[in-house]
Amino acid sequence: MDTKACSLTDNEIKELIAFHGRCLDHTDFEERIERITYLNRRFKASNKAEKAEETKTEGLPAVKAGW
Repeated sequence: MDTKACSLTDNEIKELIAFHGRCLDHTDFEERIERITYLNRRFKASNKAEKAEETKTEGLPAVKAGW
C-alpha cells in the first residue's frame, strides 16, 4: 500500500484506525495490521509533540510589563 504525506487531525487518525480494524476479516490482513501499526505510531508521535510544546510554554517565567 503506497502512502503519501498529509496532515491529519487526531480524530481523523482514530477514525482510520477504527476503519482498518473493522476490515480485518478481509484477505489483506497483514496490510491492515501494518496500516494500523503505522497510524498508531503517527498518533503517538503527534501526542508527544503536543505535550512537548505544552511543557515548553509552561516552563517559561511570566513576563512583567514595565521593567
